Amino acid sequence: MSIVIDPRTEKALEIASDAGQFVRCRGHNGEVLWGVPSQSREHVRYLVTEDVCDCEDFRRNGLRRGRIGFYGSHFTCKHVRALRILLSAWRAQQTPEDPELVLEQLPNGEFAWMRPEAF
Repeated sequence: MSIVIDPRTEKALEIASDAGQFVRCRGHNGEVLWGVPSQSREHVRYLVTEDVCDCEDFRRNGLRRGRIGFYGSHFTCKHVRALRILLSAWRAQQTPEDPELVLEQLPNGEFAWMRPEAF
């Protein structure tokens, strides 16, 4: 049995496999954003949430309110998919006994589950 993965998901898996390059930050409104590296442009990161990305692919084809109902494909870009893959893996590791844990990026670039009062 073989599994067929579309090209965007395949690229998203490649991006998610190098999650140490993701940067967690906050927007002006306090929303958590992630800087996800570009695969084609060195030293470029796209600001990504689980629903939105500022890359050209998402602006052109993304699932956003202004495009709903228009003809053509509507889909998430590889950066949003990579972040969703990463966050779903981290959430799966969070134990029910510790619902208060928060994912934080350490100074060395790694991520760890920490209690809010610890930082």
